[in-house]
Amino acid sequence: MNKIIYFLAILLLTTSCKRQTESYTLQPDIFEFKISGTISGLESGQLYFSESNRSGDEISIPIKNSTFEYTGTANSLYSSSVFLDFNFKKGAFPIVIEPGEILLDLKADSLTKNSKVLSGSYSLAYSKAYKELTSFFNEGIDIQAIEGKKKIIDWIKKNSENYITLTLLQSWESFSDFMPLNELGLFLASIQDKKLKKSREYIQLYSIWQSKKNSVNKIGEKATNFKLQNINKEIVSFDSIAKNKLSFVEYSGSWCGNSMKKTEQLKPIYEKYKNNGFEIITIVSESKLDRWEKWIEKVRLPWVNLVELDSDILKRELSYSKMLFPNINNLNYLVDKNGVVIASNLSQSALNEFLMDKFEPEEYKKNLGNKLDLPRGAHILDKEQPINSLKELVQKLSGKPFLIDCWATWCSPCLDEFKYNKPLKTFLESKNMEVVYINFDQAIDDGKWINAIKSHQLKGYHIRINSSFRKDLTSVGFSGKLPTYLVVNSEGIVVENNAFRPSKKERLYNQIKNAIE
Repeated sequence: MNKIIYFLAILLLTTSCKRQTESYTLQPDIFEFKISGTISGLESGQLYFSESNRSGDEISIPIKNSTFEYTGTANSLYSSSVFLDFNFKKGAFPIVIEPGEILLDLKADSLTKNSKVLSGSYSLAYSKAYKELTSFFNEGIDIQAIEGKKKIIDWIKKNSENYITLTLLQSWESFSDFMPLNELGLFLASIQDKKLKKSREYIQLYSIWQSKKNSVNKIGEKATNFKLQNINKEIVSFDSIAKNKLSFVEYSGSWCGNSMKKTEQLKPIYEKYKNNGFEIITIVSESKLDRWEKWIEKVRLPWVNLVELDSDILKRELSYSKMLFPNINNLNYLVDKNGVVIASNLSQSALNEFLMDKFEPEEYKKNLGNKLDLPRGAHILDKEQPINSLKELVQKLSGKPFLIDCWATWCSPCLDEFKYNKPLKTFLESKNMEVVYINFDQAIDDGKWINAIKSHQLKGYHIRINSSFRKDLTSVGFSGKLPTYLVVNSEGIVVENNAFRPSKKERLYNQIKNAIE
């Protein structure tokens, strides 16, 4: 993806599909705001802005004689954008919902390129910084590269009081660890503006930082206790719900079709194992209590359903949703009867297999036998016993040189490289070499792993990573990034620990040839 498009997409994340609880001493400050201005090139119609990051929270502003005006109230600063259609065909112009008037001069042909903020101090600062950052990306800066990332982080630190930094960091930290943890903590502490510190994005970013700093719900650690409202408007704690139960905690959305579908697909699993001490807890973050209540009434989920309202997050100055699920690609975790987290980011099939193995072992063995029916030419090396070191792997390959492909089902670049496997396989065969796919999914998620081997026709040898093997790989220079490719010669020595990707074709082939010869 073009870098500037990627940058804009991150900013627009807040407009995609994107709490009645116990008393708090802190109360949000209600303020009035007004969005007004002119839009050249459009006499009438509708302009929209979004009250939250949820589909359905868009507000319509009528356009008459090329002018528009909307007055509303809010209880905190938050980032938003104005747009003309829900597909953003003419772009979206970012603003900050702030006290007073946000006066805009919009251009209907392209909101993003030509529009201006005329008043609104936070929105003016945001717009200025937005243009500066956009220029970085237009110049070709790569935030995946060390120097590019350092330049962006330095800019963020210098602009810590600008709302755009909170918006960007909250989005980026939700995808991965963008800023080093200690620097992120110092950045949060450096913000002095009281309105910024009580803003929606600051609280969300602070909650993500807390999660990472305290390793919240890390596998092998005690699950974090939390208190949220159920459908009966009672405040319940996780510990009280999950006591002596095997509990699956997931994040969903009464406002997002994809999330709702995944949640409803859990019904057969719950019905099958609920009498075995299995519980599901679905958490939804919401701005509108009635929307959540209507969803619960409609779908009739037979397990524990909890809601975290935006108003409660502001009072609490902490978002349980962001703290429990800081990464948008990891929205569930499994807790055993002792309250210890034993897995996370489970697919429906992986959860079903885990429960089958635990409560129906004989059925699980039958299922496993069928599942391990791999394509011809694909072999699992650690089916009978784990492989704990490169030395053990070399012994399995009987002295042949081989290429190691480190991958995972959740790694999109890894999967993209598989389409270059056919010419790679031809080259490796010409050199009497094998390929070994080392998978980095959780051991509990066998289903996704096996299905990926089948769907991508990954002919070769397969093993699952374990802590011992990972330590051994690290000792020979494995960086931990995926995908990574390593070349091992006939003597079992890693002669290249960061080979080119298969998509580089001849560059990789020459690299392998030079390394093994």
